[in-house]
Amino acid sequence: MLFAVAQLAASAAAQFPACATRRASSVEDPSRHAQPQPFIGGDLEQPGVIEAALAARAPSKELIFLSVGDTRDHRRQYKDPALRTISLDFLLNLLSNFRTLGIEHHFLLTTKKLCKQVMQGEHCQYNCAWTSLWHDHPSLTEWSLKAGDMFLMWAQQWRYICRAIELGYRVLRTDTDVYFAEDPYPILAGPLFRQYSMLVQQDFGGPLGGRPSCANAHGATGGGTCGNHRGTALLNIGLLYVRSSANGGAFAVINGTWARFLTMLSGPRNKQDVQALIDQPLMRQLVDELAVPDDELQKRSRGWVVMRGDAGAVYGGADSCALRADGACASVAAERAKTPFLVQTVRPRARPNGAPTAERVALAPDWLFGRGCLTHVRQPAKLMRAARGVEAERATRCRQPPDTGRLAMPAPGPAAGLLVATHFVYSMALKRKRTFRAFGWDASPKHNRTSYADGTCWERAQKGVVFGHTFFAQTEAKSILCAMPQGQDSECACCAGMPSLQDLQKSDSPALRLETTGGSSLRDRRHMATLEGCADYQMFWD
Repeated sequence: MLFAVAQLAASAAAQFPACATRRASSVEDPSRHAQPQPFIGGDLEQPGVIEAALAARAPSKELIFLSVGDTRDHRRQYKDPALRTISLDFLLNLLSNFRTLGIEHHFLLTTKKLCKQVMQGEHCQYNCAWTSLWHDHPSLTEWSLKAGDMFLMWAQQWRYICRAIELGYRVLRTDTDVYFAEDPYPILAGPLFRQYSMLVQQDFGGPLGGRPSCANAHGATGGGTCGNHRGTALLNIGLLYVRSSANGGAFAVINGTWARFLTMLSGPRNKQDVQALIDQPLMRQLVDELAVPDDELQKRSRGWVVMRGDAGAVYGGADSCALRADGACASVAAERAKTPFLVQTVRPRARPNGAPTAERVALAPDWLFGRGCLTHVRQPAKLMRAARGVEAERATRCRQPPDTGRLAMPAPGPAAGLLVATHFVYSMALKRKRTFRAFGWDASPKHNRTSYADGTCWERAQKGVVFGHTFFAQTEAKSILCAMPQGQDSECACCAGMPSLQDLQKSDSPALRLETTGGSSLRDRRHMATLEGCADYQMFWD
């Protein structure tokens, strides 16, 4: 076994010297002594392959796990057909985003064709593998599944993440329609979050209820909490970080997710929709089932508690942030400290190979793992003047991406420095792709950006994008307006914070002309109310 692992880990360098020697040395973190190495690929069900993949891609025991398969997702293949090709664009953009941050320890589960022909053959990315796990399962046909379907791959990924945890790895699992404006690892290891064995994005808004709040908590407090949470507490597994042991509660949640999928797949379908196999509801159920009291948090029931946002420093050592400017990081810290988040304690059921260990799960505050909502507008310059006046338009600075190592393009407008990872869930793929360009988040290093003098960038195009985010519920700017690039070439980010635009919509102001991704007029009276604070989770498929 050890010989097989060593052979696989070294084979890429021997067979593909041109790609194997390509390095991002200008942005690599010198403190990470063991750098990830190319991996030639293989079936993760074959002996030694998963061990070799992990050893090559995550020598420092930190792993980012990604997956891309067949995008014939039943919820999107008709509603959002552009996702079929744009899903790969999202992946490549995320990999480039990681490269700007000096992060290379990523690994991709995909199909053999996508790995060999596309990732390796076209993009020189030796970070992928495939699997034959459950491909001969007799119930696949009954559930209308086949090898490479995302429904199947979602469960497969959790099986391999569990194997990585068993081997001592810490895993960040992320969807690909995500942008990291800051390296998350100093935050994940900082005093505020290092006590949690799992951090995961929270879904809220609309029928799911509002943001966590100390005002909505009740009961005794302890350990930095402000009481028990009233309302829903739902995981969004598009962003999840886990550091657990094979006897830990967080591991049991993830291990149980794929195990429950397999149990359902193996049983009778009984006219259930294939959505019954989606991994996210399964993981939500398991967290609730494995929840236990926690005396330190004075949590006597299985419910969630609200943790104060100022319960600890975000960073270890001297406080810092991605802005690295005098006074700016202090403002960022003060704003983030206002944001409570939810905490649960989970413990596995009795295990044969060791005592079960209770571990804490945190639903991350939305400045760390948050959700973005998007809509298009016509004539962004006209909207800017109506909302903020000509002087604000003239004061807009055209922002270029940082040109120094290990810094990514920050969040747009007044959100700069506040947001770490933004997940653009529940919106059209083409709209998300356009937004990345408007924000300067199309991270590929090959892009040469046009520069504009202050203020003039608003006139460059007739289309703009309005960005709402869950975190904006607590900030003065309730949304951010950006001008789209005028053509297909990359341009600087031209963005500014907006006060509430609800009054403009209520008055039918001609300055606020909302439109769908396809360019049709959008007249939903609830649109701005739900976009500001991203207060709904399904209203932006337009």
